[in-house]
Amino acid sequence: MPGAKILDGNWGAEHMAIAVPGGREAAIPLLNSFVAEEQSSGALNTIQQQAGLRGATKAQ
Repeated sequence: MPGAKILDGNWGAEHMAIAVPGGREAAIPLLNSFVAEEQSSGALNTIQQQAGLRGATKAQ
């Protein structure tokens, strides 16, 4: 894009989280499994490409 500038750092970085209400901690292993499967299957990369996101990284 003409006139666009690349900014250093993580300006505009978005962070996502999943919350579990108190008393429902039994759901945590299921959620962890779901997130791991979505990451390893490539589904998140597909969504990223379809949305036109560039430079996204996975949390360590």
